[in-house]
Order: sequence, then C-alpha cells, then structure tokens
Amino acid sequence: MYGRQVLDAMHLVRSTLQRYDDYRLDTVARAVVGRGKTLEADADGGSMPQKILDAWKNDRTVFCDYCLEDTRLVRDILQAENLVQLSLRRGGLTGLPLERAWGSVAAFDFLYICGLRQREMVAPTTGIDRVKLGGSPGGLVMPTTAGLYRNIFVYDFKSLYPSIIRTFNIDPLTYLQARHQFDSQTRDGSDESAYSTERGGLDQSDAADRLLPESDMTYIRAPGGARFVREPGILPQILEEFFAERAQARAQGDDLAAYTYKIVMNSFYGVLATGSCRFAEEELAGAITGFGHHLLRWAKEQLQSSGKGEVLYGDTDSLFVDHRLPADSTPAEAHAAAEELCRWINERVAVHVREQFDTDSHLEIEFEKYYQTFFLPPMRGDSERARAKGYAGLKVTAEGEEELEIIGMEAVRRDWTDVAHELQRDLLDLVFHDAPGELLEARVLKWVDVVRRGECDEQLIYRKALRKSVDSYTSNVPPHVAAARQQSSPRGTISYVVTRDGPQPANDRRAPIDYEHYIEKQIRPIVRTIGQVCDLDVEVALGGMGDLFRRRPASSDDAMPFEATGTETQQETR
Repeated sequence: MYGRQVLDAMHLVRSTLQRYDDYRLDTVARAVVGRGKTLEADADGGSMPQKILDAWKNDRTVFCDYCLEDTRLVRDILQAENLVQLSLRRGGLTGLPLERAWGSVAAFDFLYICGLRQREMVAPTTGIDRVKLGGSPGGLVMPTTAGLYRNIFVYDFKSLYPSIIRTFNIDPLTYLQARHQFDSQTRDGSDESAYSTERGGLDQSDAADRLLPESDMTYIRAPGGARFVREPGILPQILEEFFAERAQARAQGDDLAAYTYKIVMNSFYGVLATGSCRFAEEELAGAITGFGHHLLRWAKEQLQSSGKGEVLYGDTDSLFVDHRLPADSTPAEAHAAAEELCRWINERVAVHVREQFDTDSHLEIEFEKYYQTFFLPPMRGDSERARAKGYAGLKVTAEGEEELEIIGMEAVRRDWTDVAHELQRDLLDLVFHDAPGELLEARVLKWVDVVRRGECDEQLIYRKALRKSVDSYTSNVPPHVAAARQQSSPRGTISYVVTRDGPQPANDRRAPIDYEHYIEKQIRPIVRTIGQVCDLDVEVALGGMGDLFRRRPASSDDAMPFEATGTETQQETR
C-alpha cells in the first residue's frame, strides 16, 4: 500500500534473543503475553484449517472472535517486546527501510559505503576483487577438567569482537591497502608466497605468544599473519562513534537505543565472514577470531604465571577463574577480590597491547559474576574431561542473594522433559548447599517413586519440532515422527509421551506410559552426571537397594520435603 511499510511479525520475533519451541503464533503468544488462539486442534491432531472453515460455516461469532484475537495477539507481542520501536531505531541507524531494517549485510553495506564516499572511494561489486573467501576459526573453547569447584570468578571481554576491530584497526580498506603496499615493496609485486598467512588467520598454538607475527611501524599483524596498515580504517571509526553514542544512550537511560547499537555492532564480525557481503574476506574474519584466541590464552597465562588464579574454563570471550579464596570468605569479600583482580588484568592488557602491537587498547575485561559453588559436568564416556558450553553454579551477589544458574545443561534444553529439568535443578540445589550423599539418594528415590506412581505424568512429555513431512522419513523414524504419524495433520512442535506401545501423541495417548523408559532415559543420566562429582551412589538412589556399607535411603513422605511441579524455569532465586 502506497505510503506504508509492512513489517513481518514472525521475522521480527526471530530476530530477538528469545527462543521458543516453535514460532507459530499460538506458541509465541502464550510465552510472551500469556494467552493463545481461541481455536485449537482436536485431540487427535485434527486439521486447524478445517476447524476455521467449520466456524465460518456454522458459527460466525466464533470465527470473528478467532480472527480478531489473532490480530490482537500479534499487536500485543510486538508491543510487549517493543519490536516496532526497535525496528525504527535500527532502520534510522543503518539507513535501511523498515522492511529491511534487520538485514545485517545491507546495514553494513550502507554504513561502509558512506565511509568510502567520504574518502572519495568506490566499493567493489559483490564477488569482484575478492582475494579469497572460506572458513574462519570460531571462538576458542579451552578444554578443562570436570568437577565441583568453590569460589569462581567469571570475567568477560566486553564487546570482544567490536573492541578487537577498534584496537587492531581491522578493516576491509586497511587490509587491502596493506596487501597493495606490501606487494609494491616486493621485487616484482606479485609474489603471493611472500605474503604468507595461516588459513583464516588461525593460530593453533597453545602458548599465547608462540608464532605471533611481529608488528612494525607500518603494519599491525594478526596472529595468523594478516596485515593491516595503521592509518585509521573506516570500520573502526564507525565503531568508535557507535561506542560513544551507546554510552550516551545508557547514561540517558535510553535502553532501547543502547540495545540497538549493541546488536548492530555485534553483527559486523558475522558480516565479514558472509559470502553475500562484498567486503567479506576470509582473513578479515580470521584475524578477529585469531586475536580473540590470542587474548584468551594470553590472559590465562598472565593469571596463572603470576599466581593470581587458575583458569578453569574459557569460552570465546569469558574466563572462569579460581582465585583460591579462603574457604570462609564472605560474598562481599569475594566480590571485592574479584573487582581488584579485574583492575589488575585490565592494566596488564593495556600494557601488553601497547608493547606488542604499539597501539592503544580499547579492550576491557569486566567482572560478570561470582559462583560460590561451580559445577563442570563430565563428558559422556569421559569422567575427567568437562563438557564444552555446559555448566552450572550458585551465583551469589555481594549482599548474599543466591541464584541457581544453569547454562547449556539438560535443565535448560528443550529436548529433555520437564521431569529431567526439575530433577536436575533439585539435585544441583542440594549439591551446592553441601547436602550429604544419603540426602541426595533419598531425593532421587522420591522422584523415582513419584514417576512410577503416575503423579507427574504431565512432566513426562517430550517436545520436538517437525522439520519436514512425516513421509520424508523412511529408513529412520525418530520418536516424534512416529507420534506425528498418528495425527491427522501434524505440524510444528510434536508433543508426545513414550508408552508401552511406543511413542504416542500426548493429547491422544491410548496405552499406559512406560515409566521405566523415563527412569532410564531421563532420570538415570541426570543422576549419573551429578554422582560423578559428589557422594551419590546412582544404583542405590535409583533402586533403593541397600548394601553392606550404605543404608537404603528413606522413601517415606517425611524423609524429604518434596513437591513435583510442572514448571520449567531458566533460573531459580533463593
């Protein structure tokens, strides 16, 4: 329609950081505004289009209510998440029309081409004059040892990739100028072997300074060897302006503007690794992640060689540090020590960047949180090595407020049932408060008894999205597909339970639930993981079978206060 721009609500919702089981209107609306569509599918998975047609033919009031509520749900979701205003801010910042406001490549193109024009330069056509494009290394994940730890500080490099771009002048123009300048200094100007770099700027060495190319007065060199001239680049200047404007927005309490700047700045790294961007180069993206690897390894070496602490785990821009606090330290003392260590490492970073690269540092490490107790779960099949990107901890503020936080483990994964979610949270809370093994075993046995008695059937539902037609599965039929085939019009997220006759739709179960399946596949893995780092006998807990050395945990209602709930939460505040 002339004079209007159209926004796709589903596209806007997908652009947020929030994740849902699926992106159907009913699912998102229930999660965001607490209500859903007025018409629902039949218990047998009957066709929604048919229900709508039936309402049109037989009850126009129901049909009109359905249509009106659908429009209200979309409006209320957009208002609750402030998505229209966010799109307006982003479009104003990137110069894009509203319907394209969330396009990262187009936004980068607009901003960078404006910078080129100010320098009286023209941009290349997409795919033309590109040196090479391929894969680049991802964020560094440091291998670590599974276990239960005390008094752990978590530090983050603040806006790591944008800060790396600013600090080391990483920019398509400075990269191209460095290549041309270097070639002109060689004998014939075409010796590609002289301009040698690791593929993608990758530095696979364990030591922070090993194989680190030497920078000079002309070039800043990335860990993989890529060169950048020292004349200020366009992208670092754009980021410098964005950082200043974001700081001003935060000072004025304009959270929406601050968030807009943040998501645009964080998109720049991904754009430089995307083939559809005319400025993308393999070594540009590789240089950014290469510096990230170097800084994380360097920080670890500094902390450990100085005796300031042991780095238990590192991931992309975060370090988990054991500062070896006294066991009787208060939360206030722990936070004070963490802040002091943060100031020390920031001073060291600034000195390192100046001495090694002869440039000013825009990098900043911030103290994010303090875990009074911290759990790194073991990998399956390896009791010594910890999982990557999965951990839990008892986060404690300086005032002593506690919060159980779980990242990447079963309790926050949608492919596990609610009984697994609640059990893991329950056991971790006990472990973090030093519950003895017998108490843990009693709690597990109570969960097993509740499951077997059928008192938490609503928590035994699996949910998995159907990605393609059920007829597309031939040789291998996953459980959710088997359940979907029992519905007349399956789509979206399939909710099912495992019965003695196999998977069946949760709202059309015809056979008894196979409780032993849930004990073996949902309860046992959770208990086994926690039992590897504390005094918990898995077999005693699951079977209640005593042995010569341990008494059988009590199973009466008085043994442990317990309440089975169907609530799945991301965090629990004590």
